[in-house]
Amino acid sequence: MKGVGAYQAVKNAVGGVDLRRVEAEALLKIARAMEEGQGEGLDSVKLRYQALLDNVRLWRVFFEDCKSPENGLPEALRTRLLGLALWVVGRSEELIGGEGSLAPLVDINRMVARGLLGQQGGDAAADGGQVSGADGGSGAGGTLT
Repeated sequence: MKGVGAYQAVKNAVGGVDLRRVEAEALLKIARAMEEGQGEGLDSVKLRYQALLDNVRLWRVFFEDCKSPENGLPEALRTRLLGLALWVVGRSEELIGGEGSLAPLVDINRMVARGLLGQQGGDAAADGGQVSGADGGSGAGGTLT
């Protein structure tokens, strides 16, 4: 997968960048876009479509990386994330072609973002979906990817 290779190259090249924070911000950005795409009208339809495509792309990257033996996460966690990624990708693809609530996808993205940032409760998007002020990854483990 071309996108995964490019992501891995960037991941390997960056120094001093908190990748957990980058992943959390990507999840939150997509969650906000999915929420904004739930309105009526052509602009909302376009935003919804793009947000769902972005969600599929991001979760496919997570899936591919979690399959990798080089992934530093514990095997049990990787297995759970693989199952979650399959569901998220499948549900996102279903919603691209049809109607339905984006709320479960928004919730999942926010919950995973909280986990990446080492936050236990509350709303990762309490500050308008921004992760500013978060500890930037004091939780255990590595990045999702």
